Amino acid sequence: MVCGVEQSPISNEDETTQRSPATFTEFCKFLESKQEDGEYTESDSGPSFGSRRFLALRDAARDFVSKAEVSSFRDLLPPSYIEGKLAEAASQFPTIARPLDEQSSHLPGVELIWNYWLEEGMLVQTLNVILARFQNRRLPGRDPLARFDVTPLLPLRNRLWGYSEDKPHRLTVRRRAAEYEYEYGYSLIGHSVPRPHSVVERREGFIATFHHVLFLAHRYFKEVDDLTRQADAFPLYLALRECHIVLSQGTQNQYGEMTVAARAEFLVMQSILAEPQMREFLGGRPMSPYSEAWMDRVDTMKSIQGWTDTSIIHFNDLAQIGERLVLTIRLGNWADPAVGGAEAATWAQAFRQDIQKYVAAYRAATGVDLSKKPDFQMPSTLLARRLASARDGA
Repeated sequence: MVCGVEQSPISNEDETTQRSPATFTEFCKFLESKQEDGEYTESDSGPSFGSRRFLALRDAARDFVSKAEVSSFRDLLPPSYIEGKLAEAASQFPTIARPLDEQSSHLPGVELIWNYWLEEGMLVQTLNVILARFQNRRLPGRDPLARFDVTPLLPLRNRLWGYSEDKPHRLTVRRRAAEYEYEYGYSLIGHSVPRPHSVVERREGFIATFHHVLFLAHRYFKEVDDLTRQADAFPLYLALRECHIVLSQGTQNQYGEMTVAARAEFLVMQSILAEPQMREFLGGRPMSPYSEAWMDRVDTMKSIQGWTDTSIIHFNDLAQIGERLVLTIRLGNWADPAVGGAEAATWAQAFRQDIQKYVAAYRAATGVDLSKKPDFQMPSTLLARRLASARDGA
């Protein structure tokens, strides 16, 4: 059993590089392949105490994320994009924009926006509360877990102990929050995040340009579906180019290193939460349609703590789909003079389902419909306002 689920047959494909998304599901497959090769084990052989099992999981996560790469626009296309259509439209995608002083043929295949949306979805907070109960620490204010018996967590003691001891080597919420501001202009709300005046640079234009892209994409879809009109993708191209320019300004400093490190750490969190003992500890709804084993633990914790009633399913959609869309805008060479409306039209058709699902998930989480008009408010502000409104109504 890996990541809390039964193992499945492993293919014989070369594992030196992987271009599929660096998601929890793909990480579980990666761990299975490592078990087959004898490079990773979850057996109870060896010392009964200590951090060995956690360190093996942490190192595997780092190894996995470091292999996520982008060498062509084809690596960014959604799985549903059929090969026949790809062969027909391959020349209509932009090339990959590469740094002028960089000779490497590969760029990171992950985005920090994935971490941002899962952080807003309470992934980090869930594990922090469980760890406090495991360590017999009472948190400030209401502590519903005080009466929970930690016995089901004891089989996980190696990983929980290792996770706790590894704290000095993990990214803090302050560092992640500062990078969210730098790359996307997204802010977190809380006592541990940097004060506004302490951030040197904030990517204020991203929210406006990205939401404008989503709005214009929906307008283009309506034009395409209206057979009495000639759809014009040029306004969408201009919006993609502007968003690409804004994102490129944040592709500096910690970009890449921060994203890879944060992804590996969040995959470890998801793996710990996915263990069967976590369900025994927290309970949950086994019939709810969660796509990954860790997700119901987060929703259960939200219910216990009274945080929010918005399901982690929507935040996970925002994380995974948002990452794909942002990668295509950041890494696609939309500023190339040879690129225009034709490439924008092909992009919109290839990612139509992703764009529509992202907007639907954003509406479910924040209450704002980006298909109607491009809203430029901070997502964290919308989430806090909606939570306050729900509590007042209760």
